[in-house]
Amino acid sequence: MSNIMQTMKGRISTFWRLYNEKAIYIPKIQRDYVQGRKSVQVISNRGEFVTQLINALENETPLMLNFIYGYNDENRFVPIDGQQRLTTLYLLHIYLAKVSGKSDQLKDQNFIYDTRYTTKTFFEKLIGWDQNEWNVETIKDMSWYSADWDNDQSIHSCCSMLQEIHQQMKGKTSDVYEQYFRMLTSETECPITFMLCDISDGVDKPNQLYIRMNARGKQLTALENFKADMYSYLDEKDRNIKQCLVGNMDGDWLDLLWNLEPDLAEKYCDVFYRELLHWIIVNRFTADKDLKVLLDWLEKGKDIDQIYFEEYKKFDEATLMDAFRDMHYTLNVLSEVSKDPPYFKELKNVFFRYMDDKRNKYSTPINTYPGRARLFAVAKFGRALSDEKQCFDRNKFKAWYRIMNNLISNAEINNVGDMQKVLEGIKEISNSIVLDVSQIAAAEKQLKDIPTFKKHIVEEEIFKQKIIDTDGKWKTRIEKAEKISFFSGEIRFIFNALDITDEHKISNQENNFDNVVKAVEAWIEKTKECTLLRLLYANMKTAEDCFYEESRFYVNVERHNNYDVRGLLREEKGVAALKSALDEMKASYANNPEDYAKGELDTSQLSLGGSPLEVFVRHLIYCPELIEFCEQGRFFKYGEKIYLIKGRYHQNMPEYISYVKFIKNPSLIKVNELPNAYSDTLSSHKYDYEKNGKQYKIEYQNEEYNPCELKNA
Repeated sequence: MSNIMQTMKGRISTFWRLYNEKAIYIPKIQRDYVQGRKSVQVISNRGEFVTQLINALENETPLMLNFIYGYNDENRFVPIDGQQRLTTLYLLHIYLAKVSGKSDQLKDQNFIYDTRYTTKTFFEKLIGWDQNEWNVETIKDMSWYSADWDNDQSIHSCCSMLQEIHQQMKGKTSDVYEQYFRMLTSETECPITFMLCDISDGVDKPNQLYIRMNARGKQLTALENFKADMYSYLDEKDRNIKQCLVGNMDGDWLDLLWNLEPDLAEKYCDVFYRELLHWIIVNRFTADKDLKVLLDWLEKGKDIDQIYFEEYKKFDEATLMDAFRDMHYTLNVLSEVSKDPPYFKELKNVFFRYMDDKRNKYSTPINTYPGRARLFAVAKFGRALSDEKQCFDRNKFKAWYRIMNNLISNAEINNVGDMQKVLEGIKEISNSIVLDVSQIAAAEKQLKDIPTFKKHIVEEEIFKQKIIDTDGKWKTRIEKAEKISFFSGEIRFIFNALDITDEHKISNQENNFDNVVKAVEAWIEKTKECTLLRLLYANMKTAEDCFYEESRFYVNVERHNNYDVRGLLREEKGVAALKSALDEMKASYANNPEDYAKGELDTSQLSLGGSPLEVFVRHLIYCPELIEFCEQGRFFKYGEKIYLIKGRYHQNMPEYISYVKFIKNPSLIKVNELPNAYSDTLSSHKYDYEKNGKQYKIEYQNEEYNPCELKNA
């Protein structure tokens, strides 16, 4: 560190002195000017900093702004640390020059913002703007101000800072303005200074300077270190790829990720950005079967904070270059998608949401297998565009992503091996299909050969695409139905309920389809009441049809083996029950599915007559609380009794017939009221139970039922 410190030449300087000595150049590697962001902390800091600057001028008291580090590049000074302070000082000089009539002393080529073209142009136009009266809205009304500039983070921040300066300065006389500008530009009287540290050790690459800054003890984020190392690596390997990344990494892409959650971005944006880049790289190696390093990370339990750039270099070099290209493809596609705010909001809510500030916890779906698979599908689309030399088409992307999202949402991706098969399968889909999903049927065998993709979901996606291709008006209808989150895009049962078996049978079915969607959506809206499942049970031909095997029944939540409502609706008996419910609803309640469900379920006859299984089903229909309990385990029959097991691997077994006899009113069942019993045999058992403040001893032996109140409990 001592050698590094020796190469730093420090001197006290003012902005005006540095500004006139050489051009101040903000390179692409630097971030945008961020003092216009809307977080409470930024607004407070912005106002406080301007107050300090004005007080220094008004009271003529020294204000030292600490260290500003940079290096000389020919006749330009390139700041490495201090960009935000220098930009604020520049804006203060511009404001005072304008209001005091000294604009001719400003030089448009002595402060160059090269982070992006629009920012550079804004400063040039602002310097040349001949206007003494000040108002930010006046600037935005000028013919040279483009409305698109509102989306440039640096320009937006500059306008916010200028407005803050104006608010605190307005009302002062022209003499005061002239005095302040004279002080700022004086060699001897300027009270606002900083320590200018010139790093002149011959290092000529910004990424290496970032590393040097870190070495001298200034903490850099994991993202900044990653970028510095990546740029250095690409300088040696492929400058073309580096150019693609540098031009966007701290520009459009940063804006995109920052705006996901603007109020929380200061805290989380860098973390998410770093993880996003990490998983893009890992996805490429997973797809290309280069898993050795990845498996080593997993074995050692390494998280992203413990993975440095050097470790990525252990991968195959050609694949690593492909991973960098994937960064470019992925983030360019997402930037284009973000231009459709309503659609992008939907996309980010299921994919890119990365904050949970209520619990003060960082989380992101890209850390999950499905999230990473969706990310790879985005990269695949961008790669296809590049390979085929096509421009981005939003509708083509939406069509591709809809199908991939449905396949991935319904896949069983449980480990790295599953993940590898999914990504390899997506990778091998031809570009022609990616960019034109009307050809998806050609990939049917390939998609079915991906073990984690379910064959019936592949068939459904092809089926729905054929309908969309036959009549484009069905596209919106299908997409609306797929948004019923409970079904994760699996809606083939709706077509089956209407006997639509192929694309040629959709004529005049539009209203019928919409009515089924409306009904199903109403019946699953309150999932804790299990309305849809109970209606299907109520319309089954026999009690046995409610169960897929002797000791297990359909439940209301998707599970590993899919023995749930969705599973029931894949079977003929489930579709038949749905048809029956829809027909009854038409006859009695027309288009009012809520009233039909209430009437159907409230009038279910509760009786202990019939077989234990029939009694059990009637109570399942009437009591959603019982279904909630059963979702956590299973039941089984032993002789004429039915036992409920809460959990599959222990013996806590309430005996159902005794239970419903004792409760008397099943509508009042509460999950925490369920009695537990331990039984070494199934021929007899006993347990204690408390109800309404009284304790009971329940005995059931040789089919004799005897609830006995414990008087002395």
